[in-house]
Amino acid sequence: SSSNSDCYYLIEKYIDFLRAEKDDVRKVASGIGAEYSCSKQHIFKGLEALISLPRLKQCAVEYVKRNYSVIYELKEKLGKDDDELISDISAGFDRDGAPFWDKELGKDAFKGVEDGYCFVFLTNYILGVKARSVENAHESWRSRLAKFKISCSHLSDKFPQLREALDFLKRIFENPNGLLQSVFSSGLDALDKCKDEMRDVFLNESGYFAEIYGGVFEQKGVSVESFPMDGLDSVALRGIFAKSMIDAQSLVSQYVEEVKGASGMRRLQEQWKSMSGYSSPREMSDALRTPVKALLKEFSEDEFEKCVRCDIFECLCDVCSGRKRTESEQNRVADFLSGVNAFFEESGKEDFRNSAFLNHVVGEYKFVVPEVDFVRNELVRTGVHAYDWMDDSIVRNRIKSLAADRMGSAQIRKKISDKIDGMKEGDLRNALRMIADEDPVAALKVLKYGE
Repeated sequence: SSSNSDCYYLIEKYIDFLRAEKDDVRKVASGIGAEYSCSKQHIFKGLEALISLPRLKQCAVEYVKRNYSVIYELKEKLGKDDDELISDISAGFDRDGAPFWDKELGKDAFKGVEDGYCFVFLTNYILGVKARSVENAHESWRSRLAKFKISCSHLSDKFPQLREALDFLKRIFENPNGLLQSVFSSGLDALDKCKDEMRDVFLNESGYFAEIYGGVFEQKGVSVESFPMDGLDSVALRGIFAKSMIDAQSLVSQYVEEVKGASGMRRLQEQWKSMSGYSSPREMSDALRTPVKALLKEFSEDEFEKCVRCDIFECLCDVCSGRKRTESEQNRVADFLSGVNAFFEESGKEDFRNSAFLNHVVGEYKFVVPEVDFVRNELVRTGVHAYDWMDDSIVRNRIKSLAADRMGSAQIRKKISDKIDGMKEGDLRNALRMIADEDPVAALKVLKYGE
C-alpha cells in the first residue's frame, strides 16, 4: 500500500542516517525532516505497526527462510526455534559492523551463520552429541579428539580420501582460539563431503586401532584383541591424534606395556582373591586378626624366607591396591602363589592361626600372656593393622608391657620357681648361658651371684 511504501522508504532513509559519515549525518537528517512533516501522521502510525517487535522478528525469520533457505533448513534440523535463529544473526546488525544492513555485504555474514550451523550439524551427526552452538561443537571435538586413540597421520595414510577433512579436525584440535573464516569454510566443505565415512571412523575406533597398530602388539608378544580399548582409559595415548606416525608408534608401544602391566595385575588380584577369599593380604590379616606373614612362617620357614627375600607380600599389597609393580615382580608373586595352596587351607583353621599368633607375634612372652584373644584385643586398640603386628615397635612394646604387668604376680612367680626346680642341672646351666648371652644385665647378675 501507499502507507507501507512510505514506511519502507522512511526506514531506508533511517538506515542511511545510521550508516552516514559524520559530515553527512546532518544532511540526511534534514532530508528526512523535509519529506516527512507532522501532517503525515498516518506514516508514523503505520511505521509503529511495522517495526513492532513481533513483526520485526517475523520479518527477520521470513527473510532468512526466503533468501537463505539452507540456514533455515539447518535451523530446523538442529531443533532451534525462531528466537534462537534471531539471536544467532543479531550480531550481523551490530551498529559498528552492520553487514546485514547491506544485502551484498550481508551475504558474507550470512555465510558465516550458515557455516556455523553446518559445523554444529556435522559435529552432532559424526560424534553423536547434541551441541547447540559453534562453541559447544568446538568443545565436543577437542574433548573427543583428546581421547581418540589413533593418529591423524595414520588415518590419512589408510584413508587418503579423508586427508583434507582430517587435517581440518587436527587444526580445530590444535587451535582452541578458532580458525580463519576461509580456512574454516574450506575445511567444513571437506568434512561435509565425507561425513558418513568420518562417522564410521569414530564409531569403529577400536576396530581401526587394531588394524593400524596390531603389529605393535604382536612385537610385544600379545594380541590386540586381548586388550579391548574400552576397558582402559590410557594416559599414554592422550593427544595421539595430533602426533606424527613415528611418535604415534612410540606412544602405542608405551600403551602396550601399560596394558600388559594392568592385565597382569588384574590376573594376580583375581588369583589372590580366589585362593585366599580376601581382596588383599592386609584385609586377610585384619579379618583373621593374625599377620599373614606369621601364618606363612608357621606353615613353612622355607616359604617364609622366600617370601621375605622376594618381597612377595609387599608386592601383593601394592598390586591389590592398584599400585604398579614390574612384570618380573608380578611373575615372582604368581610363581609363589602357585605353590602354596595348602597354606590357605591351614590358615582357615583356628588352632593353626592361634599357634601362629603366639609363636610369631607374642613370641617368648607367650609363656606369661598365653591368652590369644586378650592379646589380640589389646593390639587392636593400638590402631596398628594386623598385617604389621610382627614388626611394629608399638606392638612389641605393648606385648612387653602386658608381660611385665604379669611378671610380679604370685602365680607367675610360682610358675617360674616350679620350672627352675624341675630342671636338670645341665639344662639349668644351658638356660643361664642363654639368658646371659641375650641380656647383659642378666650376665652381670650371673657374675655377681657366682662370687
